Amino acid sequence: MAGTGGRIPFWMMSNRFGRFTPASQNTWIDAGIFSDSIGKDKKYGMDWGAEIFGRYDRKLYGWLQQGYIGGKAGIFYFFAGLKEEHFGSQDPDLSSGFLPWSGNARPIPKVSLSTPDFVSIPFTKGFAEFKGGISHSWFGRDGYVKKAYLHHKYLYLRFGGSHAFHLTTGIHHFAQWGGVSPVYGRMPSHLNDFFKVFLARGGGDSIPGVPWNEWANRFGNHQGTRDISVDYRLRTGLKIKAYWQNFIEDITGLGFRNISDGLWGIQVENPGKMKIGYEFFRSKTGNFKIKNGALTGGSDDYFNHSIYRSGWTYQEYTIGNPLITSPVLLPNPESSEHIINNRVVSHVLNIELLGRNNCIKLIFSHSENYGGKIVLFDPVKKQNSLLLSLERYILPDKLRGVLSLGFDQGDLLGNHAGIGLNLRWIF
Repeated sequence: MAGTGGRIPFWMMSNRFGRFTPASQNTWIDAGIFSDSIGKDKKYGMDWGAEIFGRYDRKLYGWLQQGYIGGKAGIFYFFAGLKEEHFGSQDPDLSSGFLPWSGNARPIPKVSLSTPDFVSIPFTKGFAEFKGGISHSWFGRDGYVKKAYLHHKYLYLRFGGSHAFHLTTGIHHFAQWGGVSPVYGRMPSHLNDFFKVFLARGGGDSIPGVPWNEWANRFGNHQGTRDISVDYRLRTGLKIKAYWQNFIEDITGLGFRNISDGLWGIQVENPGKMKIGYEFFRSKTGNFKIKNGALTGGSDDYFNHSIYRSGWTYQEYTIGNPLITSPVLLPNPESSEHIINNRVVSHVLNIELLGRNNCIKLIFSHSENYGGKIVLFDPVKKQNSLLLSLERYILPDKLRGVLSLGFDQGDLLGNHAGIGLNLRWIF
């Protein structure tokens, strides 16, 4: 990939699991081997994978992008290692991204136990189903607080069974916790501290050497979302889905104070032929306003934290929706460890057209960016970003080529054009 003006465009590097940098040149080679004997109809099976990624962007880098082993027993699936994952009710290939976990950053080492497929709830005859999961991850040496942990759990309920209409509701809870702070030393990280993190509880009594807001409020940096979707299949085969995801930021997000913040989306799909969708993204935290150059309202500082100062990032990439700008794209002039643009209003259009051996994808976003508590953008910075890609199987099931064109125009990231070429051989 190559871009003008010193950068490749926004959507050419976003939601690619941290593979690419904004540098004007990204040349890479990627090799992987994967095995999967797991299926919905199988009670037992294993899967594993390894992927090595090498990139040159004026410097040469190489790393293990994925490396995992997993197994299925009945309704349960377990894996350990590095694995690219998607969560949420949105289309992972076209959406701007699930609010707290979009596939924008590299996989984080983890162990995970889940029910990946919906499971019928007894006595409902398949009308009501559930799925869920829990995992433990390690941030390692990355971030301001070293050796921090990541806790994640989620639960979904789906209603509708074999009917054409379905209602799905779910909740995700993430928490950064533990680790070693350069200011406070070792943070609470014992088993009893984990249970407090699991229940999103505070520490009760003061703890020597630990800041008051860590023990009085709740341990760790908590993120989450409510995820509600409805879908309907017409007799013609056409599918319509609408979804809403709402921020949960510490205790304030559990109520409805910030109900206007989140991701709204609708998608119409003609299976095997076409998808078209629209999303509205808002992270202005309630009644946020700029008045006489000052910030009023908007008390939540999404994806930032006073103790875990790297915020909701991994290796400088936002873990959640990339419309909240990653530090690798927009570093803080005062400190590189904070996200400075987390108050955003954006409209996103996405289209996918499918042919026999071709696929055309388009994603376009228009955003109004207000900055945040640290740096206030006045006037507001507007940004337009577009990605158009043509994917073709040159040799069916073997050689695939992707030609990508990207464009940026605006005050936040500047004006850039980019082109990319990807060839993949499948053995």
